[in-house]
Amino acid sequence: MSQRNLALLGASGYTGQLIVDYLRSNNLKCRLGGRNTEKIRSQIGDESNLFDIFEVDLNSEKSIDSFLDGIDTLMTTVGPFSTLGLPAAEGAKRCGTYYVDSTGEPHFISHIYENFNDSKKAMVPACGFDYILGDLAGAIASDDVAKNGDKVVSVDVLYSVKHMIPTRGTYLSALGAIANSNDAGKIDTLNFNGKTFHGLEVPWGENVMIARRLPDVKITSRLNVNPTIGKVVGFMTPIVRLGIPLGERLGRFVPIGPKPEKREKVEYEIFVTAQGKNSSSTVYVKGHDIYKSTAFYMVESALAIKGKGAISPSMALDPEPFLNYLVSKEESLSWERI
Repeated sequence: MSQRNLALLGASGYTGQLIVDYLRSNNLKCRLGGRNTEKIRSQIGDESNLFDIFEVDLNSEKSIDSFLDGIDTLMTTVGPFSTLGLPAAEGAKRCGTYYVDSTGEPHFISHIYENFNDSKKAMVPACGFDYILGDLAGAIASDDVAKNGDKVVSVDVLYSVKHMIPTRGTYLSALGAIANSNDAGKIDTLNFNGKTFHGLEVPWGENVMIARRLPDVKITSRLNVNPTIGKVVGFMTPIVRLGIPLGERLGRFVPIGPKPEKREKVEYEIFVTAQGKNSSSTVYVKGHDIYKSTAFYMVESALAIKGKGAISPSMALDPEPFLNYLVSKEESLSWERI
């Protein structure tokens, strides 16, 4: 990928630090912004002169615009996005800067799509593990069906994640997503690769992102769960929503993120099926270490996105070549048609 002038907001957070590590390991320069520049300096321990550190006040348009002066692409991990994310997005739009973020909040993704479509440069939310792989896989599977001369009528996404440990940011973003989403739905039994999955219907990002590319297609997202737990989740979601204010206060006690040895144990599988009237295609993606992968996907997306307006990753990138590129650089990542 070609070099661009990159900037990162959220460098002192857990995911932000992993992004800094990835930038350093690939000798990529980046402007880092935050409220506490001393904290950023102490965390990154930069001896490579790759990073310029700016104090940024997200409540000041002047501060944000100064930070983005001369920047090609802004990356931001500042969340929860539903409460803290808009100033960065608005700054990118004002300054004509490409924009990528790590949000996992479908409501925020929808807000970007609905309100930033006149941006001069592409605004591409959700370029981390949530939900770039599902979106790219959905585009590949849908293109397969179209190449058969068929019309896509539905896209089904299934996630199976093992040993997941949320970061503090993920925990708080999840509360934001619950507050602004519909309740979880029914559980369906699905079979892939000789294995049985119990997919709980969830209102996740692909419902919004794949629909951005295929607006007339039915999108369903599911998470593999224990069927008994899944039934409880569907019943408890409205009750959990009532407890969100308390949950947010308790969030400060959640660890900032898992240690590397625990993070590396996280395994995931994603199955995406595009169904046409007469044919179908299923794309299977697997890997591990969600948070390190998010840092990788964010940077590589920031270097590669193109276009204008508020669009999904699969609209701002060439889906199959880009996914192949990610696989070529990440040993644990693989994909195939099944």
